Amino acid sequence: MFRCLTFVGVCIEFVAAITWIAEVFADKAQRAKWLGITQAFASLGGVVVALVNSWIITHAKDLADWGMPLAADGHPGSWRYLC
Repeated sequence: MFRCLTFVGVCIEFVAAITWIAEVFADKAQRAKWLGITQAFASLGGVVVALVNSWIITHAKDLADWGMPLAADGHPGSWRYLC
C-alpha cells in the first residue's frame, strides 16, 4: 500500500514540477529545452532503477542483510534493497 502511495505522490510531484518549469521560462525555445531535459532525465531514472534492480538480483546472496527480515532461504528479498 505504501509503495503505491509513494508512486502516486511521485507522479503528482512530477506533474507539478513540469508545470512549474513551464511557467518559469517565458522564452518558448528555452521552455521546450528544459521541459525536454526534465522528461528525459525522469525516464532515464526509471532505466537506472531497473538496471540497479537487475544487479541486486544477481548479487543479492553476497550483499549484507543490514537487519532486514530474512526469507526462507536465509536472505532478504532483493526488492528490500531498493526501499
